[in-house]
Amino acid sequence: MAHPSLMALRAELDRQQLTGFVVPHTDEYQNEYLPPCAERLAWLTGFTGSAGTAIVLRDEAGMFVDGRYTLQVADQVDEKSFSLHNSGETSPHEWVSLRATPTDRIGYDPWLHTPQDLERFRKATERVGAHLVPCVSNPIDAVWHDRPQHPSGVIKPHLLEFSGQSSQGKREIFGRRFSEDRIDAAIITAPDSIAWLLNIRGSDVSHTPLPLCRAILYATGRVALFVDPKKITQGLQAHLGPDVSFALPDEFEAALQQLGTHG
Repeated sequence: MAHPSLMALRAELDRQQLTGFVVPHTDEYQNEYLPPCAERLAWLTGFTGSAGTAIVLRDEAGMFVDGRYTLQVADQVDEKSFSLHNSGETSPHEWVSLRATPTDRIGYDPWLHTPQDLERFRKATERVGAHLVPCVSNPIDAVWHDRPQHPSGVIKPHLLEFSGQSSQGKREIFGRRFSEDRIDAAIITAPDSIAWLLNIRGSDVSHTPLPLCRAILYATGRVALFVDPKKITQGLQAHLGPDVSFALPDEFEAALQQLGTHG
């Protein structure tokens, strides 16, 4: 009998009229080290390494890791439920092209893949006539009933004595460069880059001082920071100053659409 998590996922895929799903070890920020709520691969397979991908099809599933995790994956993952592969020898994309059929509808979470990765999967599925389908919400989240809450650790200022340069000074440099290059704004989705730009630190990921958030930096030096309001304190607001505004994470997509329409 298949692993209970795998059975639950397949039932949800069937409900969503999908025959497969791609599960990478990452989160919506493309981090390698994840908060517990983003450990979908570990929930599905039991694998706790920092890199890997699982592909679930209707009648079989594959688990792919690099050479660092050959022993660990064999120890943690049920080989009756998942075939185990060294990704340096057989990539997930190659495996899909060999296993998928023209009737397959293989889902993916758009927030968890880079354009380059999706292009490789697109080519692999097209070779056999299968369809790659973006999911509005991650099917795993619908069946992971004890999934941890999103982290909401308070964001703290990173003092000038440690950063060596004020956030305003950094933003002024970018603003001048943007004006020279006729750039209206930059979209920043890497938490470490935002932490550097705004001189802030977080506690959302163990042993990694990252605040999970997104930002838009405008040529004026103004920043829109998309972050859980639980992470914001009056001290942080004073540290960031009036040129940094706050918005909910769910408002990020609308802000991108507005930026694309109006600049």
